[in-house]
Amino acid sequence: MQKKRDYFKLKALSGRQTAGKTDSFFQLKKNRDDPRSVFQAVNRIRQCENGNVVILVAVSMVVIMIILALVIDLGLAYLSTNYQQKVADAAVYSAGRLLPIDTGDTTAINEIKDSAIHYASLNEFDALQSGDVTLGNVKNGQYTDIKVTVSKTVVMNFARVFGVDSLNISRSAVAKLSPVIRTTGVAPIGGSGCTADHYEPSCLRIVKVPIYSYGIDKKTIVVEGFAAFLLESQTNDGYITGTFLNMVSDGSPSGANVGEGSEADFGLYNLLLSE
Repeated sequence: MQKKRDYFKLKALSGRQTAGKTDSFFQLKKNRDDPRSVFQAVNRIRQCENGNVVILVAVSMVVIMIILALVIDLGLAYLSTNYQQKVADAAVYSAGRLLPIDTGDTTAINEIKDSAIHYASLNEFDALQSGDVTLGNVKNGQYTDIKVTVSKTVVMNFARVFGVDSLNISRSAVAKLSPVIRTTGVAPIGGSGCTADHYEPSCLRIVKVPIYSYGIDKKTIVVEGFAAFLLESQTNDGYITGTFLNMVSDGSPSGANVGEGSEADFGLYNLLLSE
C-alpha cells in the first residue's frame, strides 16, 4: 500500500509541474501577441543601434576624407610635379646651349640666366628667378654645367582637414657639357695629303663655307656666296688656320661669267657648257 501511495503522489507532483509549464507557455504566447510589447522591443533595438550608426558614419566620413585627400590633392600635386619637371628640363637644355662661360664674364652669366627664365616663361612658368639658375663645374676657368630649380606651392583642398594647407614642391634639372666622340659631316684638321698647292677636290679637309654679311637691322644675315676652305691646323688658343681655294665643285651656278654679273666671286665655281 505504501508503494502505491508514493506512486500517486509522484503522479500528482508531475501533473502540477506540467500545469505550471502550460500556464507559463500561455503567458508567453499572450505577451508575444500583445502589439505594445512588440513595439517596445523594436524601440529598444533601435535605441541600441542608434549609437552604433553614429560611430559607423563618423568613421566612414573620416575614411572618405582621407581618400579624397589622397586622390584629389595628391593627384594635383603629382600633376604639378610633372609640369615643373618639364619646365626645368626645357629651360636648362635651351639655356645650356650658351655654355661654356668664363667665370668672370658677368654679362655672359646674366645672359644665360635670362635665357633660362625666358624659356620657363614660354612654358607658362613666370616664377623662375635668377637665383634659381646655378652655374657650376668649373674647368679651365669656365662654367661647364647649369642647373635650374623650379619651385611651386600647391594649395590643398580636402587635406586641410588634417592641417595640411599646401605643399611646397621643387624639381630641378642639370645640363652639362660632354666631349663629342661621334658625329657626322666632319672635316679633319692636320695630317698630310692636302696642301694649298697640291690637293684633290675630294680631300676631306676641304670644306664649303658660306660668306655672309649682316642685314640693315643687324638681326638677319645675307648669304653673299660660297667658298672652298682648306683646313690646315689648329692653334693652342682655339683658332683654326687654313687657305681659301679656287676650285670647281658641284652646286647651283649663277650663269654669269667670272668677273661679270652682280654675284660675288669667292673662288668656288661650277663648270657649264657655254657653246
